[in-house]
Amino acid sequence: MKKQPTINELLSRLQELEEQISILQHTGNTHGYLQTLFDELKKNVLAPEAMLRLIIDHIPQRIFWKDTSFKYLGCNKPFALDAGLNEPSEIIGMDDFKLSWKKTAELYRSDDTLVMHTKQPKLKYQEPLDKPDGSVMWVETNKIPLMDKNGIVIGLLGTYEDITERKLAEQKIKKQSEEIQNESVQRQPESINSG
Repeated sequence: MKKQPTINELLSRLQELEEQISILQHTGNTHGYLQTLFDELKKNVLAPEAMLRLIIDHIPQRIFWKDTSFKYLGCNKPFALDAGLNEPSEIIGMDDFKLSWKKTAELYRSDDTLVMHTKQPKLKYQEPLDKPDGSVMWVETNKIPLMDKNGIVIGLLGTYEDITERKLAEQKIKKQSEEIQNESVQRQPESINSG
């Protein structure tokens, strides 16, 4: 059985074809059939997979998926960057204990276990995420079990969104509210307090 080429191999081959077409066009040795062949290849073979990768890598949410052994099978580009990696492919086979958030890996493992064992999603919950630079990002996370056609859990799909700015604003409002309440109590007349 012949191995299917990876998306990177297909992209590389397309780039080579583009360069060859460019050379042919500049030398005046252009063949319309070569351009047509290239356009068809791009449209019918690569486009759906490349378009999906393009979408996954450009949405603001981070996306990741794991197997039942909690090993990463993939992620999108923003997730890879949050993990301190250059490319999504670098995460394959890693687990949370090998990434910048290893201090909270047990928490993530617990959530993953719950979702996979109960076959129930865990949605819209907030948690901290340690970044490679040592800072903490607050995220709103969703995790759902991945199941095969027979209902057997084969992994987990997760997403999260950076809510750090919102979380910091909420904390600032809470602190200001507490300060106002404290000032209000301190300004009450003596007769009310001694009454």
